Amino acid sequence: MTYHKNDHRDHLTSSARQPVIPRLPDLEELNFLFTTMTGHAVSDCRPGNADRTEIDSGAMCSSAIDITGEVSCRMQIDATAELSRAIALCFVGDEDTVKSAPELIQDCLGELANVIAGSIESSLCEGGAKCGLGTPGTNRHNVFGDRQKEGDQLCIELDGLPGCLYLTLTGPQQPSSADCD
Repeated sequence: MTYHKNDHRDHLTSSARQPVIPRLPDLEELNFLFTTMTGHAVSDCRPGNADRTEIDSGAMCSSAIDITGEVSCRMQIDATAELSRAIALCFVGDEDTVKSAPELIQDCLGELANVIAGSIESSLCEGGAKCGLGTPGTNRHNVFGDRQKEGDQLCIELDGLPGCLYLTLTGPQQPSSADCD
């Protein structure tokens, strides 16, 4: 304990820093991020839809980014291939471009992961942790069941777009890279 004198008031404070715990952004912050980036507001998918396996079946696209340093974690986005294409269309604005350059789908999902992970990194740094962002990696799962299911999770839907996005915050892993088309 360290003794401090402040404004003629005496008090004791601990010189040991409390551990900083990474958390996904709240729904309000995510709504701001997604509205800014895609033009679509978000809402929580879970009310009334606790098990969306039948709704969001089929191919899934993922993008993940590692946060490393004093606090290490991984932020991952999983989305249906259809939703991933719709998000890319929001970014690019031209359906023919998205169809002719499927790597844009990967890039757009990676950019969303980067922005959300940047928000997590900022809150960690504000809490006193020294950390940085890695490079987003993307891949494609053949079935819904392959998506990340461990860790701090949030399921959101973008108003007017098909399917849900699953945001997951877990311990450190190596991102993989494969085309998501």
